[in-house]
Amino acid sequence: MEMHELKEFIQVEADRLAEHFGQSETEMKYRSALKLAEESGECVGEVLKHLGLQRQDKLDAMDEAELGKEMADVIFVTMIMAQRFGVDIEKAMKDKMEIVRGRNY
Repeated sequence: MEMHELKEFIQVEADRLAEHFGQSETEMKYRSALKLAEESGECVGEVLKHLGLQRQDKLDAMDEAELGKEMADVIFVTMIMAQRFGVDIEKAMKDKMEIVRGRNY
């Protein structure tokens, strides 16, 4: 998948969500931030399962593919939030990569 394909998908989804919920842009910004927290929590839940740190009933129901799906959800929601706030996520990622490359570990 190319970045432009992902960005097109995100634009379509952002438009669909706006149409579905019919909220103001400010409300959609709040919604995207809250959704990021929700999806991050779901991702952490899957990490806990993979580490064997959940209740047995959750471990018994674990689906190996869910961790990747939850990671994808976090990326999608982050990109939708960036779009709503007018952030050029590709530029932001490139800028941040330069900062990270300069770190001394």
